[in-house]
Amino acid sequence: MDDGNIVAIHFGSVREPRRFVVQRRGRSGRHTFEVFTPGTLREFLIELLSVLKTSQPGFMARLAQLEDAQWQKSKHKTRHLISKEREHVYINGEHQTEKYTEALLGYWFATRIGRKDVSALVELACEAAGVARKSLYGHGLKL
Repeated sequence: MDDGNIVAIHFGSVREPRRFVVQRRGRSGRHTFEVFTPGTLREFLIELLSVLKTSQPGFMARLAQLEDAQWQKSKHKTRHLISKEREHVYINGEHQTEKYTEALLGYWFATRIGRKDVSALVELACEAAGVARKSLYGHGLKL
């Protein structure tokens, strides 16, 4: 369903049941809502990033740039969540790079991540796409 510009992504929890809603505004000004209910964290990221990639040229490059800037602010992080180069995902662990990375949409992602990392990546993805990140709770959206 692609019938307008994405204006917001509404998130529930990255815990089960995982879900997010894409809010679009069509040319007529009418808003439509598309519900996604991915089964796993991996599917959650794939579906979300795939939706946002179609909405914004250069989205993946901007996401990688934002994540790199955030990574550089911390002296304690030993991995990137996303990188154009596979060997840049896990800085100090060649065996982790081989075992825990996956290519997606032309970039490499760390796959050994939890809900906290997924939530951080969701924040960055919405910023990179230039769309609002909203909660499913307290905004009148009931699923």
